[in-house]
Amino acid sequence: MPYSKEPWGLVFNEAFNQGVPVIATDAVGAAAGGLARDGVNGLIVPERDSVALARTLQRILDDVDLRERMSQNARQIIAGWDNERMVQGFRQAIEYVSRNKTCSGNR
Repeated sequence: MPYSKEPWGLVFNEAFNQGVPVIATDAVGAAAGGLARDGVNGLIVPERDSVALARTLQRILDDVDLRERMSQNARQIIAGWDNERMVQGFRQAIEYVSRNKTCSGNR
């Protein structure tokens, strides 16, 4: 079942780890965050565009070379998304929030 929005579905990491390319909307976190890359390890479709989704499903079914290339890329790319990278991302987010925090209201 396709989701139009997902902050960061772990299913992306799991699929890529198994060499399975994904089809995602441009509204999901893995697409916006750079893990899912259009034409590289998956295919990205516009949010709520059922025609584009249907075309993309047909494309990935018909194009064996595309599936195999994206499968290999998926395994290679996900290898760099380990726990250390996750911790690094959390640290960067915390540092960003700390630098850019604003106070609203009275204390």
